[in-house]
Amino acid sequence: MMQPRGDNRFGAWRIGAAALLAVGVALQSAVIMRATERKPLPAFTVSASSGQPTASGTVSGEGRSLIVYVTPGNTSCDRLLAALIEWRSDALLNRLVVIVAGDLEAARTYALARVGSEGTAYRWYADVDGQARTALDLRDGPALVGIDKGMVEWSLTGVLNAPAAVESVVKNWLEQ
Repeated sequence: MMQPRGDNRFGAWRIGAAALLAVGVALQSAVIMRATERKPLPAFTVSASSGQPTASGTVSGEGRSLIVYVTPGNTSCDRLLAALIEWRSDALLNRLVVIVAGDLEAARTYALARVGSEGTAYRWYADVDGQARTALDLRDGPALVGIDKGMVEWSLTGVLNAPAAVESVVKNWLEQ
């Protein structure tokens, strides 16, 4: 049997390794990065922890931010929020916003249990009537929406079994 030249064997190995890595990532998490045309953050209203209605422009703030949309009772959302607590940094605390689907009291209970204690918690809002989900065109599972200067730049949605798969995306987006 003829042995392939060293270069060909290395090339085949690289292709095989890349395919194996892609399959592994796909099995660990079914995250979809949606090609989002750069567009203004749509208008929607959510409720602050105080119950005060808050417009989407106020939620995202100025500059770069990340909206993390979660649904109580969703295991992927729980995993992502647990990871965000582990990854906590000043940049994340200042620029990451959690929007919780559901009524204010349910969102409060969920957020207080999962986004950190007072003073070290991520800001959170309740999507009481689903305006944020509809305006941002989100599906089930956790969603991450990258905002820069009031513009939606990108989004990730879907089941997330291994939050580490998006750690570099989150940190690179917010720590720049």
